[in-house]
Amino acid sequence: MISLELTDTKQLMSHLLSKDVFDRYLIREVLITTFCTMRFDGAFRRDFYSAEEMEEMKSAEEFVRWDRLKTFCFQFVKGKRLPLKMQLTFLLPPEEVRRLMSDVSFSDDITAENVNSLSFTILYEQSRSSVRSGLSLNIFTLDKSFEHAWDHEVAKIFEAYR
Repeated sequence: MISLELTDTKQLMSHLLSKDVFDRYLIREVLITTFCTMRFDGAFRRDFYSAEEMEEMKSAEEFVRWDRLKTFCFQFVKGKRLPLKMQLTFLLPPEEVRRLMSDVSFSDDITAENVNSLSFTILYEQSRSSVRSGLSLNIFTLDKSFEHAWDHEVAKIFEAYR
C-alpha cells in the first residue's frame, strides 16, 4: 500500500468530475461532505432492473462504473464553496486485474480468483488531496511483488497530479 500527496487538486477534480479519465473504474463508495454528507454505495443492485433490462445491460459486475455516478457527484459539489471532504474508493475492474496479473511475475499462489480487490482511494480534505492504494487477497502470502506492481500502477495513474 502506498499513500501519495497530490498537488494539482484543480486538475484532479476536473478530470474526476467532468472528463472520462476515471470512467473505466468501478466505484465502491463515495462520501462527499458539503452542508450535509452524501454517501453512495457503489454496489450494483440487480433487483432494481427487470430481467429484460439486465439481459440488455449484460453486466456481471458487482459495482457500478464511475461514469454512472459522477454526474450526481458533480451536481452535489458544484457551486461557490469547496466541499469539506470528498472520499472516493475505486476498484480495478476484473478484466484489468487479469491484465495486470499477466504483466507481472509473482508466486503461483496468487491467481485472479484469489484477488478480492485492487483499489485506490482519493481523499480531498482541508484543501489537500491524496491517494492511497489497496489490495485485498483471500489468501496469505509473503510475496509482495503483486502488491508492489499495483502500487506502481497507482503511482502511474496519479503521476500527472503530483
